Amino acid sequence: MHRSLVPLILASLGFVIIRFVLNMPLLEWQVSEIVTDFPSTYQVEISPSPWEGSLGDALGDGSYILQKIRVIGNGAFCRKENLKFVVRRSQNDVIVERVLNANLKNYSWLLAWSMIELILSGMYIWWFIVEYRHGSAFQDVIFMGIAGFIYVFLILISRVLGHQLGYVGISDCSGTVTLNASLSKVHYETLIVLSVCILSELGALGVMLGQIKRAVIERKESAKSAVG
Repeated sequence: MHRSLVPLILASLGFVIIRFVLNMPLLEWQVSEIVTDFPSTYQVEISPSPWEGSLGDALGDGSYILQKIRVIGNGAFCRKENLKFVVRRSQNDVIVERVLNANLKNYSWLLAWSMIELILSGMYIWWFIVEYRHGSAFQDVIFMGIAGFIYVFLILISRVLGHQLGYVGISDCSGTVTLNASLSKVHYETLIVLSVCILSELGALGVMLGQIKRAVIERKESAKSAVG
């Protein structure tokens, strides 16, 4: 029975790692000579350099810059649609950023994949109990209870690690932000942790498919033996 827990453990590990890796830094930028042309009545708060960017963060993205440079006018945050950003940096830095963030601009597919893996793992446990039921009904209830506890724990972890950033827009907020930047550090450990996460999710899927394939082969062999 413990074999059916292996995919759930691997999928759960991948889910937790994804939540952590999304908050880990990937790139560090040294930023200098920040110039803005906002009215004097506006409040401008600039985070000290270096600026850290996580998976999917891009220095050319206004949403990311507004996390580092907060512009407040009339008691509300400016939204990026009304602002212009000019980032001066080398072409090599741009290429490195694009390569490392390839397909991660929108990382929702990572979260969706991990959730699908968890759902499949739950379905696999139920299938395993039905296909290889050797224990009592009480043991099955305890087994499903353990799986349910793991799901609840993962939901709590997701809520603790999850975060949302929002800005209140004001209609008359406009201006230009100009800055110089250079890539100072790449956190390769973040990519390593992400690779472990992907391998864990693939491992969970592989175990499930392998066990299902084995069950199909055993059923065919049993059918042939019965016929013979």
